[in-house]
Amino acid sequence: MPSRPGDLADRLARAAGGGDAAAVARLLSEGAEVDGLGEDGRSALDLAVHAGHVGVVRVLLEAGADPQQTAGAYGEVTPLCLAAMYGYVDVAELLLDAGAATGAQGRLEFPPLVLAATSSDHGYPQMVDLLLRRGADIDGTKRGRTSLEWAAAFGNVRMVHHLLARGATPTAKAVSEAHAGAERYAKAVRDEQKRQEKQEGYALVLAALLAAGVVGRALFPPSLAGSLRGHRGHWGPPGVLESRRMDVQAPVRARWTASSRPIR
Repeated sequence: MPSRPGDLADRLARAAGGGDAAAVARLLSEGAEVDGLGEDGRSALDLAVHAGHVGVVRVLLEAGADPQQTAGAYGEVTPLCLAAMYGYVDVAELLLDAGAATGAQGRLEFPPLVLAATSSDHGYPQMVDLLLRRGADIDGTKRGRTSLEWAAAFGNVRMVHHLLARGATPTAKAVSEAHAGAERYAKAVRDEQKRQEKQEGYALVLAALLAAGVVGRALFPPSLAGSLRGHRGHWGPPGVLESRRMDVQAPVRARWTASSRPIR
């Protein structure tokens, strides 16, 4: 008895999610729709990308799977967004070769670059580099913030340095986001050692931004001002940090909230 289309689509999705490239190829040859949805409402490509199965992703794309289709547990992103979130560089390269765009995409309009820069503790530098080579805008925004501004808000020292080295604009807003992130973390974490370690991380982020030539002037808590003195000489009176190249006041108004965090 021949399989029904719905059964084939579900079997294809399951095989793809499980990383079985041979089964995927066989089911496609039996007539399974390449972008058909399984019982959970997700396609074979969606599940294969989510699991990082490079071989399966290749088979599906060669069979005509849409690299810009809806993806994610709630249909909120695209396959490239998923690859960026999990740091699957080889998968992302296949999707880009198949025509995936690098700009804001999916129902939530996430730029893959922002996801690559902010997912995991330190982001995914290799993914960032791949996306930039393929035309991603390093100063593109999600919810009004660039990748650098998001990384600064999370106190991600390595990614801040990486993005600055790749040409990201060191905005006064990035300084403001780092300040707001430091305040939020200080209020949320009770462990003194963790709080001090994170404060040091935010101080390093601020030092990197100011050393890169931020145009603006920002006010900071005395605790961060004290930490920064050890990274860039004398910063003036406690609570005020000023670069020689700063000439425009940029009062800190931003406040970081849990609802503004990117999906992880």
